[in-house]
Amino acid sequence: MVLFLGDVETKSRKLSANLSEILNAQQFQDLTGQVIRRVMDDVMSVDDQLRKIATEHAGGAADLLTSNQSVRGRGPVIDPRTEENTVSDQNEVDDILSDLDL
Repeated sequence: MVLFLGDVETKSRKLSANLSEILNAQQFQDLTGQVIRRVMDDVMSVDDQLRKIATEHAGGAADLLTSNQSVRGRGPVIDPRTEENTVSDQNEVDDILSDLDL
């Protein structure tokens, strides 16, 4: 009987520690989900605003999009030193995001 009671105490502490760890993981996941949701809302808002600006100021650009000229897509920049309007490090990305108040 004494062995059983000692074993119950040990297992109860382990169970309590495991449940606390699960609770902390769920809270972290919930906070992460909230941050991701907020960022997605901001991105969608920026996308909507850019679409409005593009349609209001399309002018000749709309004609280019409807012409029969083939439009070549752009992939990732392999060497940022050879391309204009590219960022080459995280500091430049951070500067752009801070300019957008993100």
